[in-house]
Amino acid sequence: MPSVALAAVDEGAARVVLQRECSGCHGRQLERSKRKGNKEMLLDGESSLAELEGVKVVVRGKPEASDLIASLTKTDPDERMPQPRDGKAAKPLPAQEIDVLRAWVRGDGGPALPAKSIKRIEAVRAIHQDLSAAQEGDHRYFRYLTLHNLWNGGFGAELPSHRAAVSKAINSLSSEAQIAVPRALGPESTVLRIDLRDYGGEESSWDMLAKVYPYDLTPNVLTKVERELRAYAHCSVPMIRADWFVFASLQTPFYHRLLNLPNTHDGLPTGDAALEDQLGIPVTENIRRGRAMRGAFTDSGVSGWNRLIERWGRRRHGEDWDSSAFGFV
Repeated sequence: MPSVALAAVDEGAARVVLQRECSGCHGRQLERSKRKGNKEMLLDGESSLAELEGVKVVVRGKPEASDLIASLTKTDPDERMPQPRDGKAAKPLPAQEIDVLRAWVRGDGGPALPAKSIKRIEAVRAIHQDLSAAQEGDHRYFRYLTLHNLWNGGFGAELPSHRAAVSKAINSLSSEAQIAVPRALGPESTVLRIDLRDYGGEESSWDMLAKVYPYDLTPNVLTKVERELRAYAHCSVPMIRADWFVFASLQTPFYHRLLNLPNTHDGLPTGDAALEDQLGIPVTENIRRGRAMRGAFTDSGVSGWNRLIERWGRRRHGEDWDSSAFGFV
């Protein structure tokens, strides 16, 4: 599916069309090394807005100059998209759906696009410069989250909120007592540097996400500076889109694995006792000494069952809140 960089307008309707008609062939990461004249379209990469080896897939504000629209409106069925797939004959896209895509490309009603977009290579150079200036021993712990796709999509005014959201997400994955705010750098502060040590994270935790990251480039098309960057960081994928990171890391199984939660099966928790011990929550002691703080509700507002909430102090830092629902079996 298209990156936020393509989403100059509310992309809900366009997303439905692209998902149904295009994502089967174009929705996954495709190799960037395309021969000139090849009309293969890349719908999930940040380079889609630029000229891709001579093919202008999407020209912002100009649907008539965009290969996406041209490929849908060709009169020759052998050239028109969508093409037959899985042995099924292809039908021309309905005119009203093409109009939806035209409006999406044109940017009708959307935020104003920036006068100058930020290219991926600019973010790469900013990261390269940051690593070059850092102590060599820190390199393997520095990782980077990028926001330039949001800037390119016309959401520059909202970047402070997005940076705050990233900080909240990464700290919710932390096992440390202190809040650590990612350091903003690069053009328009669209690169966020995190130090894995600030969050109790390990290199293997990042690598787990990097293995399934869908927006990375294939090794054979990396520039020299990108190869150097990966060598500096001792990591094959040192930069990840911030929006994808937040989306993926706060869901199972990654959330539980990143927090190193005990008693997990297929990444999901299977019990509370080991977790309470890991967090330093003396549940039994608190109950015995009358230190348990509880509240019960017959109408919780979040479910149809009775609900109990409990607050437990930790031996080390912070507090833990438990919520339990009680229904009929």
